[in-house]
Amino acid sequence: MNEVRQRWWHTPSGVTALFFLILIATIWDALHLYATFGLSLNDFGRFYYGAQHFVDGRSLYDLSPATPVILDTGAELQLWNLGSPAFHLLFLPLTLLPAKLALAVWWLLSLLSLLWSVRTIIDTLKWRLSSADWLLVTALLLSANATAAQIVTGQMGLLIVAPITWAWVQARTGKYKTAGLALGVLAALKPTLLIFFPWLLMRALWKSRDSTGVIAYCASFIVTTTLALAVFGLDEHFAWFSTVRSLDWAWLPMNASIQGWATRAFSVNPMFPHALSLPALVKPLWLLCSLVIGLFTYYRIREATADVAFATLLVLALLIAPLGWLYYLFALIGPVASIWCKHSPSKLTTFIVIVSLFTPFALIAPLSINTAMTVIVGGLSMTGLLFLWAWLIRTASLPKLN
Repeated sequence: MNEVRQRWWHTPSGVTALFFLILIATIWDALHLYATFGLSLNDFGRFYYGAQHFVDGRSLYDLSPATPVILDTGAELQLWNLGSPAFHLLFLPLTLLPAKLALAVWWLLSLLSLLWSVRTIIDTLKWRLSSADWLLVTALLLSANATAAQIVTGQMGLLIVAPITWAWVQARTGKYKTAGLALGVLAALKPTLLIFFPWLLMRALWKSRDSTGVIAYCASFIVTTTLALAVFGLDEHFAWFSTVRSLDWAWLPMNASIQGWATRAFSVNPMFPHALSLPALVKPLWLLCSLVIGLFTYYRIREATADVAFATLLVLALLIAPLGWLYYLFALIGPVASIWCKHSPSKLTTFIVIVSLFTPFALIAPLSINTAMTVIVGGLSMTGLLFLWAWLIRTASLPKLN
């Protein structure tokens, strides 16, 4: 009990600091919400208008009011709809509503997903939180980079937290069949979550000899994809592939992946004018780093618990995907919190992760005042993920976690 009272956020000055942080973070997040409407509802608008186009007999991936974006530098970008056809199944019902009302419904569902996930995580880990602890949780959620990224885009980052958290809870209790069902559906909606397939396959072949998890994963993925094919047709899937291949704005500061950093640092782009002009280096560097990190991750987690596997694979997905958007960090809350309780990282790792993932991404470009700063600051969020990944990889071999 004395130990709890000694934590800084339980002191009067700590509580005051948290209230101040919540106030500042709320204002900052409100500014991002305001910016959403200036961007024709941003990513949410691209999905909504895409689904509306399909209802009207056009393609999901046609030009929409949310496609063109004007940067502060005056450059105009064409930010195309990159959502998979299966993902647009969620938006077809929303087309019955006006765009802003549809956004309100989307946000209501997203917030319910977050609240349910937080409550489930706390119950699963058997935490007992005081009022000051809840204040700290609120401050962390409101001030995180992931929150600002989610608010300004209206993306699916919060909505998928509930099914991922549910799958994690199922897996950590040995129910890999139900976990696989949820992960398979999510992989159809968000293909970066195909990263769970090799792990489930390894469990079936070597660790548990139980193939129900990987079979359920494949079955739910196939069913969801088949449904999307039946609704949208093959042409829309080819249109999606073509749109994804045309991606040329991985340098946006919200992208925490290795390719995001490499593109910011080594290719000329309108937001980072001091980048080195070495575009031929970007893809080989990204592929090499992704291959090495990916193979090493699967090797290390082959005997790991569900906590370690989920946390490590979700971080890996953000690192090696072409677009590792910050709003997907919410999915890490459950498994990372569980591991943190048993084996907290070093003070250096904690400091770097906090600085990297809580420094507003809107400051990345202004701070990149020369080539060196572009290379260093442009990789801030990636650096935080790499330190988080390294800590998780280390915990994979600890007996008390396995």
